[in-house]
Amino acid sequence: MSVARIAVVMPIFDHPKAQIMYALKQLRGTTDFLSVRGLPLDQARNALTLQALKTPATHVLWLDSDMADIPPDGAERLLAHGLDVVGALYWSRQPPYLPVLLREVDRQVVIEDEPAEAGVNSCAGVGAGFLLVRRQVFETVATRFGPTWWSFIPDRGDDVSFCLRVKRCGFDIFYDADLRVGHVAEVVMTESVAMALRGVSAS
Repeated sequence: MSVARIAVVMPIFDHPKAQIMYALKQLRGTTDFLSVRGLPLDQARNALTLQALKTPATHVLWLDSDMADIPPDGAERLLAHGLDVVGALYWSRQPPYLPVLLREVDRQVVIEDEPAEAGVNSCAGVGAGFLLVRRQVFETVATRFGPTWWSFIPDRGDDVSFCLRVKRCGFDIFYDADLRVGHVAEVVMTESVAMALRGVSAS
């Protein structure tokens, strides 16, 4: 049985948040770290995928530079599920602060506003902020669609476009509702924002 090897890849814009650099140093069970800076997001992800496939990695762990509160064993926990594609649960940085998660309704993918409370659950798509993907998935998608894993499908973001291609290649996608990570937000505090957030208690 071959030993898993996880390459961590991070598209970087401007300066990575301090929280993610701390989490990266604490993260266990990974071997390689790859990053690109300054490219449009879909191009950055495609370039990083190509780089990762040139390494001996069996899995690629996507880690966005604006994530936080990632436990040191987060990569190991995702790997332990033995799945092709599995991500952590986190929320968007803008109101209405919904989960970065998709479900399928009448053959259409829509935002999942009520994620499971616990356990590993299937979904139509999950954000790439903290996402583990088996190498075979990238190889299979490239065989069918070419090296355009993350290229935008019209009216879709890069991670949704990736998930749609993955599903079309017959892979299932999952998220671990017990692994919840943070998403660093910067808010301009106008009156409307203040009123919307007034009922949210500070932790």
